[in-house]
Amino acid sequence: MMFEDDCRRFKEELHRISQALKGADETQRAALSRTLRAYQTFERHMLAWWVARDEEIEALLGDTDRHAPLITDTEWSASEPEEAHAFDLAKDMGTALASEQGLSLFRRGMGYFELLMFEDSRLVFERLVESDPVMNIARLFLIYSCIAQNDAQCAEAHLAHLRSAVTDPLLIAAAKDAQAELYVRAKRIPEAIRELTDVVVARPRASDTWVNLAVCHAHEKQWVEALRCAQHAVSIDEADGPAWRIIGNAYAALGRLNDARNALIHAQPLCKRDPQLDVEIGFLALRLRRTQEAEAHFLKARQFTHTWPDAMIGLSKLDLLRKQPDVACARLKALLTVQRNHVQATLHLGYAHLAKKDWKQALRVFQTVQENAEITVLCATGMARAACERGDYAAALKQLSHALQHASADDRADLMYELGRIHLRRGDTQRGLRNLRVALSLRPSLRAARSLLKAHTRPTEHTVTP
Repeated sequence: MMFEDDCRRFKEELHRISQALKGADETQRAALSRTLRAYQTFERHMLAWWVARDEEIEALLGDTDRHAPLITDTEWSASEPEEAHAFDLAKDMGTALASEQGLSLFRRGMGYFELLMFEDSRLVFERLVESDPVMNIARLFLIYSCIAQNDAQCAEAHLAHLRSAVTDPLLIAAAKDAQAELYVRAKRIPEAIRELTDVVVARPRASDTWVNLAVCHAHEKQWVEALRCAQHAVSIDEADGPAWRIIGNAYAALGRLNDARNALIHAQPLCKRDPQLDVEIGFLALRLRRTQEAEAHFLKARQFTHTWPDAMIGLSKLDLLRKQPDVACARLKALLTVQRNHVQATLHLGYAHLAKKDWKQALRVFQTVQENAEITVLCATGMARAACERGDYAAALKQLSHALQHASADDRADLMYELGRIHLRRGDTQRGLRNLRVALSLRPSLRAARSLLKAHTRPTEHTVTP
């Protein structure tokens, strides 16, 4: 029976845990409980998968019963339509599926694949394609098994063979999907976007492909396209949590903060209460000045190891909003004691020193980041502000000008805003206003630039010409 050995091992493991619980102390009981919860999560995913497959089979059987033409016994004996259909499928997919042994082996490989046992599925599918090189469906899952094991070289070799052999539109689309995955892992995002665009043309109802395409557009900061693809995904599957998450991030990047917050809150129950969502909602709440809501989300995220650093940074930003820079510094130093090379924590520590008006220490902190990481907008801005507060406008402008040479179009908006702010600070109003207008042309949602521009162009007896 399919999965018989796996089910038996799973039952034995549960029996072992039940026996261990009888004599366990509190620490051991907590560890065993965590293991049981992990098994429960896995079991529920598998149950949902099997239920979905059962519904698909029922639907196919119902559709077959409705549309099957009435035929006589003589016609049935002469044509054997079901066997003919199976033969055509086997001929298209290779000959191995036509045998009971080959079909059983393929089912075993698919079982391992669905259980994420990629080492085992790879061995099974390799046996199949060795015995039947034209079994394209087995080669496709062999490719995905290789990708899951980070064996790009083997995946590419089999993919080249597959793309040269298949003619079925769905298999061609699947090959393009696998190629896109390889491009993503090689950080060749534009090529991945090209392949995935072809896939959604062939399979417009594949919500997961729309999500993958949205992720690629988001990686390239093509937020309008990312939003469009993610919205298409939720129009197909309203319960697609990752799609709602991308919608939230896209709205945030486009300056629609309330829409972003609502989308991420909608995604929370669909993403199994991922604590990283608490971090994202917390930062959005900060930007909306909903400080109590932000604090609640950061405190929840702080309980988990992988989100603790981001939560600590979020809480430090909250400290600065509350005009408590000493508390922010202490919090960030505690984080850096555990993770010494955390670049974002170091950058935010520099800003905390700026809030304390400790320009010299702030500059020293930012310089340590510059030595260990590429110049970022946050670092360049911090160093420029520290230099500006010390009266060294030339150093501040030089820092920002250098950063502009390496910045993306989106980052240039922040840097142009900072240039405008410094020019206004040193009394060069005309140049400062010009830089602010450039910043707004690059990103119309940049509220800080709009507010500063408005403050310096208010009608007075000496009206400034826009």
